[in-house]
Amino acid sequence: MIRRLVDSQPYAVLCTQGQGQPYGSLVAYAMTPDIDSAVFATQKATRKYRLLSECAHMALVIDN
Repeated sequence: MIRRLVDSQPYAVLCTQGQGQPYGSLVAYAMTPDIDSAVFATQKATRKYRLLSECAHMALVIDN
């Protein structure tokens, strides 16, 4: 069921936090074959990169 969901949805919301504030970023992603990791590209000069570098707490929301 999870494999069908991630295969059918090309976008997800990356949920991060910084300075006590939540942030949501739309990302195009790909899952690894074992569904253990999600991969997406972003430039180093973005808020999402900075927030991910500063805090390991995040969520990836995938919905149909």
